[in-house]
Amino acid sequence: MLAARSVHGFGMRESLGVVSLDAAGRVRRVGVLRPGRLFWDRGACWVIELPTGRPLPPPGMVLRAVSYGPYRRDQGRVCWHT
Repeated sequence: MLAARSVHGFGMRESLGVVSLDAAGRVRRVGVLRPGRLFWDRGACWVIELPTGRPLPPPGMVLRAVSYGPYRRDQGRVCWHT
């Protein structure tokens, strides 16, 4: 899960499932990120990348994040990529 509004597929070889969430964890958009493309959601606070073929949650569903590993808390956000 990334504290971001967008993700890119530049340099990727395979597609990814992408889910954007608002500040409350509600699913805003779902889609497939293909290599060389951009997924962007202006109102998102979080983006989740999932392997292709994995079921994506429907828009409107509320997700809850559970930490099982090292993370850095930065201004109330959990940033897995830093």
